[in-house]
Parts: sequence; structure tokens; C-alpha cells
Amino acid sequence: MVEQLIQQHYKLKQIQTHQIYQAFKQTNKQDTLIAGDNITITGNTISASGGGGGGSSVHFLCSLNLQYTSLYVNNYARFPNIVFQNPTTTTMASMNSGHGYTIQEDGLYHIGYSITALDKGGTVEIGILYIRNSVEIIISRSGIAVALTEDRSTIWHLQVGDIVCIKYISGNAGYLTLYGSTSNDNIKTNMYGYKIG
Repeated sequence: MVEQLIQQHYKLKQIQTHQIYQAFKQTNKQDTLIAGDNITITGNTISASGGGGGGSSVHFLCSLNLQYTSLYVNNYARFPNIVFQNPTTTTMASMNSGHGYTIQEDGLYHIGYSITALDKGGTVEIGILYIRNSVEIIISRSGIAVALTEDRSTIWHLQVGDIVCIKYISGNAGYLTLYGSTSNDNIKTNMYGYKIG
């Protein structure tokens, strides 16, 4: 009989201990974590993407969101679609059959473009330029035979209000057919920039 009382007492203590433990887990449970921008939480793992060691977050990527378009001599390339940008306070400036991106912060920028074009033969000169106070300033030129793709970039100090664009400056190819994409998943012809200092 004493042995049964001891076993019941022991079981009762186990049940009480278990109930206390469960109550403790519920009241002292950590709040559910909510992932912020570029953060993912999977199980017990927290991961970050993007970033770059604390540099500037000022950037833009503009694309040709059409299947194709023609680019004629002395015209600016068309980039009607801002894929992403930070800060998010500008729109593409329409200019001479094309588009330019308005810089939102003073600083040193890495700017460039990538085009996918129909090979028409001949040569073209494509430039990265900016417009400040209605004056066009070319900062990088290519003097190449028309290729299927062209990637070019440069580093330049830009000011708030400068309009960055890509221009078909000269050439004997007549016009270029630039290929784009209606999806942001397969960007072909684009212009980009990010502040590096």
C-alpha cells in the first residue's frame, strides 16, 4: 500500500512537472521572427541576400520591355521600364525617341548598359552619356562592328538631376534592332547604375 502511494505520488509529480514545463514553454516562448527585406527564415536558419558590405544602396536597372525596337543614329535607346531602383522617386525621362534615367543623389556611380541587337553589318558608335543643364556630355564610347551583344560600363561622378542615357552616336548600320523582353525574368537590353561613393 505504501509502495502504491509512493508510485502515485511519483506519477503525480511527473504530471505536475510536465504541466509546469509546458506552461513555462508557452509563456517564455520567443516571439515568431518576421523576415525583413532580403532576409529569409527557414526552420532554424536565418539567411541574408544582397547587400555588399555596407556600401550605398542607391541603384537602378532599366530595361527594354518590348520584344524589339529600332534605334536610329542620334537617338537615345528606349528603356521605358524601371525594373528596380532605390530610392524609388523617379520615372524615366522621355527624350528623342528614347529614355533617360534621372539621378537622385550626388556621387560616384558605376553606370553601364547591355544590348542585344540584330547583326546588320557595318559599324556603330554607342555612347554612355548624361545631360546636365541641357548639355549632353559623352563619358564613354564604343567604336565597334555591330555585334549581337554589347556590354559597356564606366565610372563617373554624377549630380542630382543629371539624366543618364545610351545613344547611337554614329555609324553606317542605318539603324539597330534591339531585342528586349516583356518579362523581368529574362532581361536582354538594359541600362543600370549604382552609387559607389
